[in-house]
Amino acid sequence: LSVYLSVYLSFCLSTCACARESFAAFKTRAAKLQEMLKGAGISVSINPDKPRKGCFEVRTGTGTKVLSLLDMPRPFTQLKALDLELLADQVKKAV
Repeated sequence: LSVYLSVYLSFCLSTCACARESFAAFKTRAAKLQEMLKGAGISVSINPDKPRKGCFEVRTGTGTKVLSLLDMPRPFTQLKALDLELLADQVKKAV
């Protein structure tokens, strides 16, 4: 069982506070979801492909999309409103 998390985790060399905040929004949610799924025995790969800016996508090992938030404008309200527990349950059902 495997799941791929495709999230925007490109390292930004900017010292802008807003860039660090947006990076943290994606990184923390990806890490939390990864921990929730590891507890269920599901291996998670974060950014197996080149990350895309403003995207948070969860796919199964077969490529089936469980969640796809693409081209989100700042301040990434869709991402911040995401219920990770519900998403983890959806991933478990999809796998």
